Amino acid sequence: MKVMIFAFVLALLGDGLDARAASFCYGISGDKPSELTLALVSGHPTLLGAIPSDCRPSEQGCLTSTTFAPGTLVASFQSVEGFTCIEANLERQGSRSGWVPTSDLRPNPAPSKISPNWFVGRWTYGFDEISISFQNGQLYGEGYAESGPHDNPRFGGFDGSGKQSADAILFSDADVGCLVRVVKFGSQLAVMDNGSPCGTMTRFSGFYKRSSTTPAPKGSVVGRGE
Repeated sequence: MKVMIFAFVLALLGDGLDARAASFCYGISGDKPSELTLALVSGHPTLLGAIPSDCRPSEQGCLTSTTFAPGTLVASFQSVEGFTCIEANLERQGSRSGWVPTSDLRPNPAPSKISPNWFVGRWTYGFDEISISFQNGQLYGEGYAESGPHDNPRFGGFDGSGKQSADAILFSDADVGCLVRVVKFGSQLAVMDNGSPCGTMTRFSGFYKRSSTTPAPKGSVVGRGE
């Protein structure tokens, strides 16, 4: 199940609109793929539902029960007032997003360019699937995303060539304006798209596991309702 945190919506009303909007931590469900980077936890931080200037630890939803051990790999995003928005894919708790002190993070060591062959195959996240292959000597991605109830699902899709930089690939579907960025996240892929161009009320964003080292035949990536 995809988790999107929309906290303190009413706080966006009024004079503090810009500052409050900046304190939202959408995590990997944001719509700016270029912001997605990786970091390692260096302390023992507790995840916050909002930056301290927007809540007190005693308030419901501010201080969460999620803590991190040193060395935990996380996806990191924008920083505000000494805190950084992150999302982690924890083995027992699943995906968790929120704020931790920036001082408790250190950059993930910059990798040398990973062989593009590492990305090739089929990757799944729930009912969503991304297939990465080579087409005419270029990296090519094709994806299908689905959300909502089984009897009334919402769909998304993309297909297009990709450009690799170090441990990431940015796929672009020029026909619909969909951008999908995939980043090597341990043995998984951290995936983030640019929102509505990729589908109606559905997203590709999430942590994908490899289901096969063989990519799907072109044009064959479909979901449960197809």
